[in-house]
Amino acid sequence: MRRSYLKVLTWLAVTGLACWLSLAHSQQPVPTIDSRWVDNFEQGLSEQLFDQGLSALRDSDFPAAEHKFLEALLSIKVNHGLSSELQFPPLKLLIQSQIAQAKWKSVDQHLGYYAWLNSKTYSVNIESYLNGIEILHQLYLAAAADVNNAESGRYLIAAKYLNWRAVSAIEATFGAASLRLPPWLYNIVLTHFYQSTLTKRKGLTSYDYKSESPGIVSGWTLPKNESLQKNYGIGLELLQRIRALYINSDSASAEIEAMILVYLGDWELLFGRVNSALNFYQQAFAGFIAAGLEQAEVNDFFDRAVALPITEFNVSRQPESQRGNNRKLTYVAWSSTFPGASNPLLQFLNSTAETSELKALATFNLTANSQRTRSPTTSTSSELGRGFKYLITNLQLLATTPDNESVRQQALQEISVLQLRPKIEDGIPVEIRNIELEYFSALSPAALTGSF
Repeated sequence: MRRSYLKVLTWLAVTGLACWLSLAHSQQPVPTIDSRWVDNFEQGLSEQLFDQGLSALRDSDFPAAEHKFLEALLSIKVNHGLSSELQFPPLKLLIQSQIAQAKWKSVDQHLGYYAWLNSKTYSVNIESYLNGIEILHQLYLAAAADVNNAESGRYLIAAKYLNWRAVSAIEATFGAASLRLPPWLYNIVLTHFYQSTLTKRKGLTSYDYKSESPGIVSGWTLPKNESLQKNYGIGLELLQRIRALYINSDSASAEIEAMILVYLGDWELLFGRVNSALNFYQQAFAGFIAAGLEQAEVNDFFDRAVALPITEFNVSRQPESQRGNNRKLTYVAWSSTFPGASNPLLQFLNSTAETSELKALATFNLTANSQRTRSPTTSTSSELGRGFKYLITNLQLLATTPDNESVRQQALQEISVLQLRPKIEDGIPVEIRNIELEYFSALSPAALTGSF
């Protein structure tokens, strides 16, 4: 009886195995992005995969790019170890491809991995560490600006704290008086301006804006005016710290002091403190004269409208962002998430403004007006001094791409929130006529394929 039972079990097992093998042979293999077997020990494999991922990224094939960069990372880990700095280039582009797909969970995981990997370089090479923080900062800003991201504020705050880490590292390595600090401090200043634009859009702001401590508390609860005041105050304090660093350094000069006064005037103007803005601009004008510049040179410096805020800190009297034709202005918007903010990543992107989905050519006058009444043709205005205003007047759209009424209305709306430093002559704001504005709306996701 037992022998018969065993025979039955054996027959069932053999029959089942035969059926399974028959079924397996009858089915086609499941296709994959790359069905070949990958030998991670193959010489030069990671470079090949990186190039393939970069090609896919340039073609805006983000899923394929993500797949190739993940494979490149695995190859590097197998051949060079988990802490290899060779992971940085594919890891950066992997995160870019995931941002473009709005895969925020994966983005968070790999941003965290990048930060961990970068932390390994701190004690070995401070320059590599700071470069890694700069790249992370750019990636967090790119994530914050994505219109599909419901947590823009969280990524913006993370970008801010990365800059604070850089400040701490520089202070520990080079000292609290190091002139390597100002660009990082200015990045934090800009972050507080971006926070203020979010606040203006939402009306309320989260507790993560209420404190400079690392802890983030969710919930939109801080009143608008209180948040704006806090962002303004922190930015002003940091700009004054930058000013003190230069004043107390061997590089101190009247001209550098005047340039920083210009930044202070810009900050006041961005937050509508027009009397203070004019005061700083006039101090800067006098400071340039005291530094030995001819009045005509100073007038030339202030001879053009400048889109604010300037996104790159520079104490040179003629930073690139301010030069060029004083009647022509090119402006690339960052994101509808941050209206009125120019793109802070342009200096890192290989792509150009041509990737914008909306372009407009406009003209307007920037008019100094001592009257308190507002011109009926004005699009935007800002008081400048007691009873004084400068106005964007006679705003006209000459062309838009694409050319339709919806785009024209969008262009007018976006241009209307721009903030400009006026022309200042002999310390007094004066009118500029027929300014030509080449305006590009926020860059499309494909623009992030630039290797910043």
